[in-house]
Parts: sequence; C-alpha cells; structure tokens
Amino acid sequence: MKLSDLFKDSHQLTRIIILTGIALVLVIVSFGGYYYYDRYVDKSSNVSPIQQSITDLEQAVLENPSDVELRLSLAETYMTNRHYENAIAQAEQVYRTDLENERALFVMGISLASTAQYEQAIEPLNKFATIREEGTMANSDMALETALYFLGESYLQTRQAREAISVLERALEINRTDADAMYKLGQAYAATGRHKEALASYENAIRFVPDFAEVYQGMVESFIALSQPNRAAYARGMLAFSIKDYEGARVELEQVVMTEPDYVPAYLGLGLTYEQLGDSQYALAYTDLALQLDPNSQAALQLKGRLEAAAQE
Repeated sequence: MKLSDLFKDSHQLTRIIILTGIALVLVIVSFGGYYYYDRYVDKSSNVSPIQQSITDLEQAVLENPSDVELRLSLAETYMTNRHYENAIAQAEQVYRTDLENERALFVMGISLASTAQYEQAIEPLNKFATIREEGTMANSDMALETALYFLGESYLQTRQAREAISVLERALEINRTDADAMYKLGQAYAATGRHKEALASYENAIRFVPDFAEVYQGMVESFIALSQPNRAAYARGMLAFSIKDYEGARVELEQVVMTEPDYVPAYLGLGLTYEQLGDSQYALAYTDLALQLDPNSQAALQLKGRLEAAAQE
C-alpha cells in the first residue's frame, strides 16, 4: 500500500459528506429546487434509499430528457455516491446548452478531479469559483471552498504549484479548519522551494488531525530540504505513530529528545506513543516534560487529563 493511500478513504468520506450537503443546497437554491423528490422518488420501495433515488431519477430523465432540473439532480446524486463518470455525462448535457450553469460546473469539476482527470477539471472549477466569488456570501461559501480545494489539488497534480498556492490560500480564508487544504498548501509551498512556509502549513494541519500520515511525510521532506535531520527524525517518528507502528515511533522519538532535549513536540509524541503502548507511567512522564517546557501546550494538557482520568478508572 502506498503511503498516500493510508488515509485516503477516511478523508474521502469527509469530502463526500461535505459534497452531499453542498449538492443539496445547490438543488434547493437553484431554479426552485428540490421538487423532484416528492414527485419522482418511490418512498415505499424496499430498495436502499440511495439506489432507489438513482433508479427513479434515471427513469424520470428518460421520460423527461429536456428537464434540466432532473438531469442536474441525477448528476448530483451520482456525484455524491461516487458514480463520477455518470455524473460527468449528465452535467455535460446541461453544460452544452448553459456554459454558466453553476451546478453543472460544480459536478463536472469535482467529478473530473475525483477521477484524476485533473487537466480537464481546471476549467469548470475555475469557472465555478469565478462565479461564486461574486456572491455576497463568498467568504463563507462552502461550495466555493470545496471547489477551490479541488482546483488547488488539480493545479498540484498538473505541476502548477504556484497557481495552487493562491487558490488554496483562498480556500483557507473561507474554512480555516480544513486540514486537507492545509496539507495541499504545504505541498504547494514545498514544490516551489518555500519549505519554512510548507512546515507552518503542515503544523497547522496536524493541530486538527494529529495522525495525518501524509502531512508527516511532507514534514520529513521539508526538514531534510532545510538540513534539519533531527526534526526530520521527529517527523518520521510521528509518521510511524500515525500508521500505528508505535515501537518504531518510540525508537525515533527517543533519539530525538536525546539529541534535542528542549523540543516539545517530541516529548508530546512520546507521551502519545506510550499511551498507545499501554505504558501510562512513561506516557505521563513524557507529557509532564512537555508541559515543563511549554505549560500552555493544549495538546499536552489534553493528553495529561486523559491519562489521569484513565488512571482513576
């Protein structure tokens, strides 16, 4: 298994949940909206609701091929259920007659990027983002943020890292908690030689997702590029922790604190590692060392609270 695949499913699931909500909002606010559900979906069927929805919408589109609402609703349903090629086909039918249709652009762009058709994804995602940036709610528009995330990824995958930086920075202005966007921004910075900025972005990402394996791999590469082998060893240790190689993490991190005894993240990493190894005494000892060096470390305070609570059970 490639490292890049380790957390792919969990992150993809999060994106799918977001996309489902966005697609529903797009349906509701566009052209009078979600009327098709009551009109076309057979709610008495024993088939799963998702498959029944797809089947009923497919039939409705066959019976009403010129109904743009139905075709877009089918495209969005395909997209949120990962039937990306079908989603693209339906959205393209609408796009051919309406080059500014936001819903068609969104489905096409997301679905193309999700099937690694990155070059083709850039145009519809760019168009969608341009249109949505003109909205009065652009700074809180999650559909726009999602499109920018996939646009940034598409730029990265087509070796356009500088373009990715501005797009991902804008995505993070809208959603400052998007760890995936922080990771991609770190990659973009690293690809342009801006490794200090890459590390800052990676560190932001792991505040939200402490076991984000790909982020630690990125940190390894940037620390090496900056000639900081001890910090690279820390990142390798946390990478091992993230993929549940706790013994490997322990070996790497203990070497780090021997070489750099005032590096707080390594002590915290050891606290987390020993917690997983079932050694609460060592876990608490390393957590206390982290707090001696940084009494305001929220991560260390949370870990200490968890360890103390476990000890009282």
